[in-house]
Parts: sequence; structure tokens; C-alpha cells
Amino acid sequence: MKRFFLAAIVAVAMVSGVRAQNVKVGDKLADFTLTSVNGEPISLSQFKGQVVLVDFWATWCGPCKEEFANEKSLHELLESKGYEMLYLSVDKEEAEVQWRDMVAYYQLRGHHIRAGEALINDLQRLYDANGAMAIPWNMIVDTHGSIVQLHAPRPSDPVALSTALDTVD
Repeated sequence: MKRFFLAAIVAVAMVSGVRAQNVKVGDKLADFTLTSVNGEPISLSQFKGQVVLVDFWATWCGPCKEEFANEKSLHELLESKGYEMLYLSVDKEEAEVQWRDMVAYYQLRGHHIRAGEALINDLQRLYDANGAMAIPWNMIVDTHGSIVQLHAPRPSDPVALSTALDTVD
């Protein structure tokens, strides 16, 4: 499911040296590799040719948990379009066990990674020049690895999200 959370955007800033606040719709994301919830590496390059919806969330985020109630319909929507889902947790390292437990508890299907502190800081600057970031935050990345929507509709608005996904090449 094509949910290409901010990991890709942060990766652009980290790998290419571009300042996060300069990342915008249409920018191509640099490749990155982070460790998944299963302990395996996930790279941006593995999604080449696929649309990805990225969901930025955290274990302490009440609205994020509310969005997880839409996981079944979200999965069906993404699967019907042949898109990938990437959940990117912005939890700190000390919340790793809780992060893993929540992925299992909410039965979140897709790819799961957790950002480190450097990535979280870059994501905050990407979201807002003042360093503030609101989650849940969704982003759509196209088959070429470019940002299509920096702030995509949430799964709780399936019509708007489906429309946004339909605009992807």
C-alpha cells in the first residue's frame, strides 16, 4: 500500500543534503534504508514502480489510533489500486517495544519502520519551518519516488483519499 511516510522525505534530506524544509511536491526522494518492525531492512528503492501511501504516526498519538480503526477499508482501497502502505513511526527508541506491540495489536498491514531522532527532527522541519509536526500525517509517493501529496487525506476520509490516490500516475 502506497503509504510512503516521511521516512522517504527525511531520507531525501539526510541522503541528498537538501534541507528538509525545501522538500516539496514533485521532488524525488533519495533512497534510504531503515529497519522494519520485523528486523529486516526496508529501502525506498524496493518500492520503485509502485505508489506508496506513507502514514506518520506514534504510539502516544490518540488521533493516530483513531485512524487505525479504518485499517480494513484502507487496506482494501490500497489493494484494489495495487498500492503499497508504509507506516513510519516517529516514536523515540525507548518506545520500540510499545511500537512493535501496537503494530500487532491494531493488525496494521503494510510495511513498518521507526524513525530515529535525526529523522524525526528533519520531519519536523519538513512539516513546518518552525519545527512543529502534527500527526497523523499522510503522504503519497508515486511510481518514480516523487512526492505527489505532501499532506494527503486521512483514511477516515476514504472518498477524499481515493480521489487523491486516483491522481497518481
